[in-house]
Order: sequence, then structure tokens, then C-alpha cells
Amino acid sequence: MKLATLIQPRVDGTVIVHGDDGKDYVFERDADGELVCDVDHEGTASALLTGGNFYPADAGDYDAALSLTRQDSQGGDQQSEGDGDGDDDEIVNGGMPVEADSPLKPLPSAAANGKPKKAK
Repeated sequence: MKLATLIQPRVDGTVIVHGDDGKDYVFERDADGELVCDVDHEGTASALLTGGNFYPADAGDYDAALSLTRQDSQGGDQQSEGDGDGDDDEIVNGGMPVEADSPLKPLPSAAANGKPKKAK
């Protein structure tokens, strides 16, 4: 599958990925200026697509890419059965901690010696 990447290239204009199969995949600019490479190893392609910095270069490969990201190495479904606590355990915000999207709280005033100001 031909993949493209959003990763900033090295000085020589390439992005090199060390595949799960031991091969190095070199992403180089094509005629449209995209960094692309043919990744023929299914496990490497799946890992790259799951990481979020790579995507199919051809629109016709989107369905194949979706099926690759849904399968684990045994060909099964990646969705886990959870940890039994009743919540969905879904991946939110690309796997970032939920706290990463919480609003910042103002820091205590330095004039108050690190203690929050009392409401009047």
C-alpha cells in the first residue's frame, strides 16, 4: 500500500521508517510534493496507519487501510472487552489523557504567598 506522511522530513527531504519486518521504508516527495512510500509489509502498514502520522496516498486504499487498523496480528478485532468496570474504555483524543483537554486553572497569586485569594 502506498502511504503518505505528515512528518517533517530530514534535511535530505526524506522520512525513514524502520519497519516491523526489518526493512527501512524511505518516504520521498512525489510529483505532487507529498512524502510517499510503498509499504508492502502489512504489519508495518497497520502500525503506521494506527499511529496517526501516516495515511493512504491513494483514496482507493482507504477501505483497505481501515480494515488494517481494525485487525491485530492474529487477524482478529482490536477492540478489547474492557477491564470490567462498566465504562467503554474508548480511545479519546488520539490516546491523549483526558486531562489534556481540561481547562487550565489560574495559578495562585504570588502576592498571596502561594495561597489562593479568599472570596469577599
